[in-house]
Amino acid sequence: GELTNSTYRFQSYRCEELDVVFGEPSEACLVKGLHTSLQQLADGRFQIAFSNGVAQISNWPHLKIASGIITMNASNAEVDARLAESNSHQGELHVKGIAYKDRNQPVVMNVKSINYPMEKLLGQDLGRFIQGNIHSDMGALSYDHHKQNGEALRFVMPFNSNQITVNEFPMLNDLRDLTGKSHYLHPTFNYCRGTIVRTLDSISLSNLKLVSSQLLSLEGTITVNREGSLSGELTVGIPSRLFNRESPAPSVFSAAEDGNVYTKVKLGGTIHNPHDDLNARLKSNKPATIEIQVPPTGQIESPLLTPLDQRRQKEKAFEELAK
Repeated sequence: GELTNSTYRFQSYRCEELDVVFGEPSEACLVKGLHTSLQQLADGRFQIAFSNGVAQISNWPHLKIASGIITMNASNAEVDARLAESNSHQGELHVKGIAYKDRNQPVVMNVKSINYPMEKLLGQDLGRFIQGNIHSDMGALSYDHHKQNGEALRFVMPFNSNQITVNEFPMLNDLRDLTGKSHYLHPTFNYCRGTIVRTLDSISLSNLKLVSSQLLSLEGTITVNREGSLSGELTVGIPSRLFNRESPAPSVFSAAEDGNVYTKVKLGGTIHNPHDDLNARLKSNKPATIEIQVPPTGQIESPLLTPLDQRRQKEKAFEELAK
């Protein structure tokens, strides 16, 4: 009514740099630097168009907003937004849903990923370890103020990809040393799926399955909490053809199955100083020994040695020569 009776009437209103704060300032979701305009539609509803902002959420990576529209209804607002890096063709997130005025109703937004860099969702720290563009039609961003603070805001995105690279996990060095192949230091996987789950308290990759044909498979969960502690467990598979009777796989690996041998690796440490238990388990590995059979003639044959025994024998001989 006030707008209709005002002396001044405009078709639209603009703001070059708008900041919007949701909730208490200390833990609020903040959208900064929006270029916005407000106009009234023919049906009487108001619509806000916006572009070029940044969404900032506690303990989350900053996400750049490319553009979007909010249509105001009597009891809710329809949100349709696109998140993408400015001046980039790396892909986008499409966020669409309804936000209710009634705070007792949770807000749920559907989120689709089109070739979006997963490291932007994982954050700078975890994004160092796992990188690649992902696709998803089933993501969801929800807010329910009835839940505890750490779980009130929740992002879940099942994804798939045909190229993800993994770096810097200590076990990759151990796999390189075990196989002699440098490809294990920075493996690229061509069959990838999993689920990104982010709350205010943690970020995790669950139901993770990464497969690099003829090189490596990883399957399991990786979690980083608010303090930066790393945890999780991965089933690691490498090709059984890398080993033979003369050079068998360490006993920490399973028997060959589907062309691979497998072992479980527990993750620990922090995101800045990660560690896992593969190295310690390989060092404690006790290769099988073969009992010496005494021939009937009384002559003792030389024992059969494993590759590890042979290496130790050479090292001992070298030490004797050096004395």
